[in-house]
Amino acid sequence: MSAEPLSTPVIGALVQRHIQDAAFYWQQLDNAPHEPGLRAERLQHFARLLAAHLEGLTVAGAAAWPDALAALQRWRKPGEAYVASHVALGLDEREALASVLTQVARQPDLLLRGLVSGLTAAPEAAVQRFCEAAWPLIASDAKPDQVQLVAALRCCALRGIELPAQVLAAALAHPNPAVRAAACRASGGAPSLLPLLQDSDLSVRAEAAIALGRHAGTAGSVLMQAVAEQSKISQQATGWNRLQAQRRLARWLRQLAWLVDPAEQGAELASLMGQLPMREALRFVLFLGAPAHLGFVLKALDDEQQARWAGFVWQSLTGVDLAEQGLSAAEPPIDLDAGLTRARQDGDQGLPLPDAQAVRAHPVNAMLALQAGHRVLLGQDLTPERLAALLRIESNQPQLLRAVAAQAWNAQAQQAPSLQTGHRIQLRAGAIALMAQDEALASLT
Repeated sequence: MSAEPLSTPVIGALVQRHIQDAAFYWQQLDNAPHEPGLRAERLQHFARLLAAHLEGLTVAGAAAWPDALAALQRWRKPGEAYVASHVALGLDEREALASVLTQVARQPDLLLRGLVSGLTAAPEAAVQRFCEAAWPLIASDAKPDQVQLVAALRCCALRGIELPAQVLAAALAHPNPAVRAAACRASGGAPSLLPLLQDSDLSVRAEAAIALGRHAGTAGSVLMQAVAEQSKISQQATGWNRLQAQRRLARWLRQLAWLVDPAEQGAELASLMGQLPMREALRFVLFLGAPAHLGFVLKALDDEQQARWAGFVWQSLTGVDLAEQGLSAAEPPIDLDAGLTRARQDGDQGLPLPDAQAVRAHPVNAMLALQAGHRVLLGQDLTPERLAALLRIESNQPQLLRAVAAQAWNAQAQQAPSLQTGHRIQLRAGAIALMAQDEALASLT
């Protein structure tokens, strides 16, 4: 039963609390795939709390809008963009939505993901109105109009909405590369993307390669080159720009993991990993799931800043728990006056410090080396049944491992639909959608 807006005055302080907490819980869910310490059951709890706060804002109706907009204007963060878009889409008022678009247009690289997430979780009728209003704007050069167009395209990609043919053709030829890249995501891998593999913009080339996948023989090499270029950009950037560049690099690496053949392209992948920051290279090995690259992980155990992260990747691939098997080293004393390092952050996440010598001597390394042509997670092949079990909420796996499993599930479904049943897995869906998704997975385990 949907919540109905109140016809009586609301408590302003309570509305503000709903806005603040909804933005906070959305941010936790958004960041979860990048953090190894957050597990499925905890995140499901966050999803329920987010849904409760959003319901409070729906009940408040128009009374929630001034505070939602004020929060977005003040904090200028994607969580506030998500909340403001939720309220604006619920009101179905052109001026409210225009205000959100104006704010997002000022910092689209930062705020657009919040707007897109709001659209992804919005009712179908609201999304339809948003998209139908966006398509006529395709010739506009106004920034808010182009933000709406990009958001509509990204939303269609995530919700599996087919674009009108004329809209797709115009968007793929749009002068704004952000529109072209978003159109690639929503294209369904149409053959008309092939020329965009040679686009002048790096993001467009990468998104075209991702969308075409293995249907285009050169897509993998195009994306691999884009990853190498993006890696240089992320390492040269600073501050907020560095965070954005790293987020884009991480997305492309996840997609690249299933566009390449780990057995046939081992030398190329090893060369690429040598160009990546160590942390991203290790994450790539985790998504790749190839035992052939376990040696890279074992070598990374000697990196003081990344040792805990390398240990996590090793136990995630092998299924051997470092702490339970006595493969962790004694924890060093904590210097409370020292700066916050990456190693300390990993320790705070609960990642044990591995005993490098003991880990290298473990027999599982030799056992997995015999599975050179396989992809594994927690020491087992990535069969549909195994992936479904890992994706279930009751598995209570770290969200990062569930993200790896979701990537494998979606990639296998795209490459060989006969291997899978059910819909595309989305770990950032709303609480109700997550429960429905979990019930569908239960039938496969």
